[in-house]
Amino acid sequence: MGLSLSSLHSCEECETAVARTDVTAIPAANGDLQRAERAFQEAKRAYKRSGARTTRGYATLVKNMGTYYSGVGHFEDAMRFFKEAEGVYERAVATASIDYADLFTQIGSCHRQQGQFSEAFSSYESARDAYQRAEANHIPDYAELLSIMGTCCGNLARPLEESQLYQDAKRTYEIAGATAMPSYTALLVNMGSSHRRHGRFTDAMILFKEAKCSYELAGETSSSSYAGLLRSMADCHQRHNPAEAMQLRERAKLIYEKSSATVTYDYMVFLRSMSDGYREQSRPAEADWLLNEAKRISAELHGVPPFDQNSRLRAHTI
Repeated sequence: MGLSLSSLHSCEECETAVARTDVTAIPAANGDLQRAERAFQEAKRAYKRSGARTTRGYATLVKNMGTYYSGVGHFEDAMRFFKEAEGVYERAVATASIDYADLFTQIGSCHRQQGQFSEAFSSYESARDAYQRAEANHIPDYAELLSIMGTCCGNLARPLEESQLYQDAKRTYEIAGATAMPSYTALLVNMGSSHRRHGRFTDAMILFKEAKCSYELAGETSSSSYAGLLRSMADCHQRHNPAEAMQLRERAKLIYEKSSATVTYDYMVFLRSMSDGYREQSRPAEADWLLNEAKRISAELHGVPPFDQNSRLRAHTI
């Protein structure tokens, strides 16, 4: 995520800072925080030398570093950067901007990864307000924010708000002509999952099938997200067509394994679901093996309780 030159002073030092910010994303994404921190500090010094540490561009640089730290689970460090960025945006009179909205989206996601759903939703509301002040409530990023807010309401057991936010998100994607985006497909899955949780399996399957077509058209059938969709479809079939449900789970398991997404909370919960399915089919040996695998993954995830669905959540909950 680079910085816009229009938000910086016109100077060579700040252009160097922009370049270093782009470089920062690469080591941080690979977990090399020492390299990321060095690149960030060099960029920060460039802003200081040019007297540009009160600009919107500098705020975005700091925000980006917070996002990288949040992405690797260093939440206290991430919040420290986010708070610094917030202060700079305010001093730069840039609180009616997409960058400022994104800051609060990232703060919300940082809270949500820690299970702090009320704090997350409050931050997302601040992000929504910033988008509206910037008159940017018609773009795909705004639609994605509404979708995330809907998921957060699901975590908070607020179904009416959840449904309304999903509908608003879907309408915004459609108005923006952005229904081919992966985040729109994720919205369809989230909406379907909401219906499934409330026993509306027919409505859920309509959305899941639409999402499945989107994945297939995009050639994304080998991703862990697609496997998660198959898992959700299996859950819908479980009561009336357990054989179909098990076929979908077996396909999902192969995809998870090929995508190397097998030491994750999502996969752990999937194995528990598959274990239950085998047990219902009177296949106890296979059920026990899968249950033990789930427990092993739990231990690798630093002791996360195997079946506590509130302990870890993804950005978009399947």
